[in-house]
Amino acid sequence: MHRFILYTLLFYLFTSLLPAASIRSQVSLLEASENLKLKSQQIVVHYLVYHSNPKKFFYEKETAIQNLEGLDREFERIDRSTKEEESQSILMVLNENRTNIQELLKKPVNDENLETILQLSDTMLESASSLTKLLDFELLSEEAKMLIHLKNISFLIENMTKYYMVNHLQANQKNSEKLNHAISKMTHALLVLNDYNFNRKNSIVLTQLNSYWEILKSYYQKDPKLKMENIVLLTSREVQKYAFLLEKYHSKEQ
Repeated sequence: MHRFILYTLLFYLFTSLLPAASIRSQVSLLEASENLKLKSQQIVVHYLVYHSNPKKFFYEKETAIQNLEGLDREFERIDRSTKEEESQSILMVLNENRTNIQELLKKPVNDENLETILQLSDTMLESASSLTKLLDFELLSEEAKMLIHLKNISFLIENMTKYYMVNHLQANQKNSEKLNHAISKMTHALLVLNDYNFNRKNSIVLTQLNSYWEILKSYYQKDPKLKMENIVLLTSREVQKYAFLLEKYHSKEQ
């Protein structure tokens, strides 16, 4: 009888832990996919800056290589979080793209390689985004949703910087439209963020984020022929810095 009661208690304990384990896996997979989205843009931004002036920005190529190596940690998180066939297939595509970008970074700068790395980064972005379609957002807490939202803001900043740099190198209507569309998405994302009830300390951080964003937005909207790579990069890093501070707060609340 005692053994029966013990087994029953263990059964209920195990089943009660399953939803929590599932949610943790969902959050971990979401974080990994959002980090991959961000890194896919960071790598190409560093390459674009390097491409704009290889002698002046030679260190940007090394930074791109370092960020590429950082993808492995996210691949491992995905592998630990899910063994579903579809997610494993996506992981294979991501690994293949990583290898192709790694090889491209060894080659000389030219317009053909510029087009190739843009295509590879877009494929990596699409693959990382497709992971989120396997997840159930309704399982997430409000804190987890805000954490993912803040990660998306960091991604959008890098995404806008990518289009800014592409427009700087190859100014055309299509690139301008992509940049303006990304700016609109960022504006909407900040509306959601500004509606959140932050404590006093984080409200100050949010104010700084908004201030630097207005400055950054004005730079994005200037003539792409102007030589503003450095100031755009520095200002974008400031916006991301404050977004990351808010992200850390929500990460601690998980």
